[in-house]
Amino acid sequence: MPGENLVALKEGLAKSQLALDEATKELRAKEDRIAAAEAKGDDLGKELKQVRESHEKLNKEHDEIMLRLQTGKILPGTDGDSPEAKRKAVGAHIKFIRNMRLDRSQAMDGMDAEERELVLPTAEKQGRSINVSDDTAGGVFVVPEFSNRIIDMLTQVSQIRPLATVLTTGKGSMMVNGVTGKPSGVWVNEVGARAETAGLAFKRMEIKANELYLWLKPTWEMLEDADFALEAWLQQMVVLQSAAAEGSAFITGNGVGKPRGLLAHPEIETLAANTGVGTASGYFASDDVIDLQALLPTEYANPDGTVVGHRQTMKFMRKFKDDQNRPLDLVQRDILAKGPGFTVDGYRGMEMPDMAQPGTASALLLGFANIRAAYTILDRMSMVVIRDPYSSKSTGMVDLVYRRRVGGDVVLPAAVKVLSAIA
Repeated sequence: MPGENLVALKEGLAKSQLALDEATKELRAKEDRIAAAEAKGDDLGKELKQVRESHEKLNKEHDEIMLRLQTGKILPGTDGDSPEAKRKAVGAHIKFIRNMRLDRSQAMDGMDAEERELVLPTAEKQGRSINVSDDTAGGVFVVPEFSNRIIDMLTQVSQIRPLATVLTTGKGSMMVNGVTGKPSGVWVNEVGARAETAGLAFKRMEIKANELYLWLKPTWEMLEDADFALEAWLQQMVVLQSAAAEGSAFITGNGVGKPRGLLAHPEIETLAANTGVGTASGYFASDDVIDLQALLPTEYANPDGTVVGHRQTMKFMRKFKDDQNRPLDLVQRDILAKGPGFTVDGYRGMEMPDMAQPGTASALLLGFANIRAAYTILDRMSMVVIRDPYSSKSTGMVDLVYRRRVGGDVVLPAAVKVLSAIA
């Protein structure tokens, strides 16, 4: 490209920039005027649309030529061997810029088809112009937008804590006293002999505060350069995952290094589903639900009895039908409950994602309990974070250790009844 033509082109570009700025100001002024006119009821929307379209077109054409110059790209038509062809290509670009400066709405006036194609190449010549799809052709200037929102995987939590008795301690464990036997009242005549009533017995059990931890090792650069508060998000994620692990232990934990779950105590009474009603292995019948509820003593069932089971178990019960294929409505929505509450044969129902699903032989599918009386949670220490930037400094990482101490156990097995599926 001849040096003098390139200088002229750049000068024309600078002047066109001023013209484009003036066009922008004019557009804003017209928008304000039209908005005021529309507020008075005048229909000037069509004029505003035309002005905007014209401005957007000029802005796009101007920016395309500017990018070609700034990135050192060869202008379309100037890469041939013929000096005449190069001269005509440069002349077309200069004419376009001058026309746009003099009359922005007619920037292509006075240009023949060949000149128009040189300034704004057709689809066949796009390989020689700036485009987004090719980084080397200018795509590096068009950075995609990134969201600073992380799409979390779903974490389901068994909500035992709101239903249980929660105690706090400053020690590693707590001794809990319970009653294992009660004396019975004895009738006697006015002057009859009286003897001490037997049967009263106590027991003492220990609930230990077990440790729950998560250990993460993000890099220094990840924590420094992330487009959002990564460390704060990690802490929120850890709290949720800790709640999920806690809820699972409160349901099925074996008590070894973790809480013992509501369904795992050996003294809890289990009701086997009735095998004489034609129900398939791994399931139960509607009568079994009624039998389970009747098994729990009245003083525990009313008013705090709660039916717990997996969401799939609740779905299975909602499909119960009578001999004439009519819904039994055993599971119903509780319109008085806050949130997505429901009842099972009149008692409060709670979904527990850590319980077994229907289809597994002999699985503990349904529980009916006074959880506040039956289960005690012991909180020793809330979630804390240990931030260690030194131990892994040779690898450019930061050790983040999140830990808490919590325990749990069944303190009153008589307040829990469980239904097992058909073997």
